[in-house]
Amino acid sequence: ERCNKLFSVGQCGQTMNQRNEIPTISFQRMNPTKYRVGVSGVTGPYVLIFSDQFHRDWKAFMSMDAPATAIPQQTYFGGAIQERSHRDSFLDAHTFETLSMKSIPEDRHIMMNGYANAWLIRPEDANGAENYEIIVEMIEQRYFYYGLGISAVSLVVFMIYGIKIMRYI
Repeated sequence: ERCNKLFSVGQCGQTMNQRNEIPTISFQRMNPTKYRVGVSGVTGPYVLIFSDQFHRDWKAFMSMDAPATAIPQQTYFGGAIQERSHRDSFLDAHTFETLSMKSIPEDRHIMMNGYANAWLIRPEDANGAENYEIIVEMIEQRYFYYGLGISAVSLVVFMIYGIKIMRYI
């Protein structure tokens, strides 16, 4: 049923293996709300399944950076999927990198297997490139960062104001 909505009737009659269009995937968890997915060998449309509970605020952003090459920590399906070592970076230089990136259209973000996030990725999303990186991010996390910044600035302002008041007492 999902296949017919995403692919042509002819493509749905074939399995992904028959079409030889399964790209090589490598992924790295940057923190619980952000993942980097390196994709290599893209020859046609494919479905990227992110096995986390479906939520409309998970977004996939196209980054034209070359996929990172690192020794995988774990491999699956004969090396077709590689898991790189995880990081837990709270704030770094790449925290807001997706603000200016193009996301996969919302109509191609679907629920798969009854719970997971999935995106239909088409070659034109990456301007026909065969190797690129996708950043999967929970965009609600941005509100936390904005609130944290506002809180920090407010704290500093109130502390300065309090010090000024204490001088006159």
